Amino acid sequence: MAGRSDDPAPVPRTPDVIHVGFGSHHVVVRSASAQVAAELRTLLGPMVIRGPAGTPAGWLDAVPDDGSIRIVGAPDAAEPLNVEPDWAPRELYHATLKLLMLARQDLVWIHAGVAAYGDRAHLFAGPSGQGKSTLVGTLMDRGWTYFSDEIAAIDCGSATVHPFPLAPHRRVHDGGFVLLEPVAAIRGLRKVAVEFPPHAVGQRPLPLERICFLRYAPESGTIHEAPCTPAQAVLELLGNSLNITSNREREIAFLAQLVSRVPAVQMSYPSAEAAAATVHTGAVTHLPA
Repeated sequence: MAGRSDDPAPVPRTPDVIHVGFGSHHVVVRSASAQVAAELRTLLGPMVIRGPAGTPAGWLDAVPDDGSIRIVGAPDAAEPLNVEPDWAPRELYHATLKLLMLARQDLVWIHAGVAAYGDRAHLFAGPSGQGKSTLVGTLMDRGWTYFSDEIAAIDCGSATVHPFPLAPHRRVHDGGFVLLEPVAAIRGLRKVAVEFPPHAVGQRPLPLERICFLRYAPESGTIHEAPCTPAQAVLELLGNSLNITSNREREIAFLAQLVSRVPAVQMSYPSAEAAAATVHTGAVTHLPA
């Protein structure tokens, strides 16, 4: 990639070094701003690891520069980026994720939440405001394992999903979790971090049991599920794709392989509690013997 080399350039001042791990790869982020580093650690959550592990996927440097933060090493950036200090953690966050995604282009990346029960994972996809994060958090309250509330890293050949445990968040309103609000209003609400013990985070890839496309419908009062045809499922997944590659035919082929092995449904639901109860009951019923 343009503007990059194998080794990080020198960073003035004593930097705070953050190692971000995903499977067999890691990214190194060095920040000479303690505040930027602290906020980035909060955003990345359990993906921050103690030291370098496996294959380097890239590096990023953040250096204070005359009232702004200069970011070096961002993917596809021929020149360093200069951003406002308040925006720097988010810019580093996205650049870190992109480096990891570029390192694993054998996987399909979907904007979705993922949680697991037993040794089977469930994927929850949908546009912003449909309740992915809230549903994943509610399932965690029922003892589910956390994989991600934002990005699903899928191996379509084996129909498995990898843990990508960015710090989970829920949208809140007046101090309470949002369960019954208009979708347009939900999108504008702030998010707060979800606290959970380290043992609740997924540690290895698991088979996908089901793909669920969420439709938040507070006016309905009931859960409604409808199976998706493979073609419908591929189109829905493409609509939530985060893949960087421009090879759309390859992506479609991968997704077609996935949905031929994993059932997909559309779920409209009135509240996260109702959806979690339905999903949990189904998962318990279908636990392998």
